[in-house]
This record gives sequence, structure tokens and C-alpha cells, in this order.
Amino acid sequence: MTTADDVTNFTRGDNVTLSCPVAGDVTDDVTVTWSKDGDVVADSERSAREGGQLTLYDVSVDDSGEYRCEATRRLQHADATVTINVHGLPSHNTHDLAPVSLTIESKV
Repeated sequence: MTTADDVTNFTRGDNVTLSCPVAGDVTDDVTVTWSKDGDVVADSERSAREGGQLTLYDVSVDDSGEYRCEATRRLQHADATVTINVHGLPSHNTHDLAPVSLTIESKV
């Protein structure tokens, strides 16, 4: 298994997608959990989790912090972190950003 650590900067108002794909055959026995600064991230009006992705909408300075994904499959476990820093004036025009990817690979 491999993990990746990264620091990425964003501007207030950006939409941010973090990916935590699991290599190999992804089935229902894979669980992906997202946390920010140690607290589990739940779906809300400004965030959504789907599969191995976490999307944060209209980010603000409060969204800055360390995000961690944990992937568990049977007796295997892997995690990866990314730190995002949100700064700057609000963005009035939303622009598409390339997603930040955290890849967790396992051989089952």
C-alpha cells in the first residue's frame, strides 16, 4: 500500500474535489472515511461524499486544514492526507480546478 501527503492552496469560493481511489477491484467491502483535523466529515450543504471522493463547495478559510482519507478492505488499511489552505478574497466567478488526488493502492 502507498500513501501520499500534499499541501494545496485554494481561493475562497472555489469548489474542491479530493479523491481517494482504491486500486484493484472496488466492491462493497471497501470503506472510505474522510476526516478534517481529526473530525469525521459528514455530508452537508457545502460538502458531499461519493465513493472515494469528497467535494467541498464554495470553500472558506474555515475549510483550511488537514484532510485524511482512510480506506479499509477486510484486514487491509491505508490512509493518506492532504492539507488545504484557503485564502484570498471571495471568488465571484467559479472556475474549474483540477481535482487533488490521493491514491491508495492495495493488492488483494
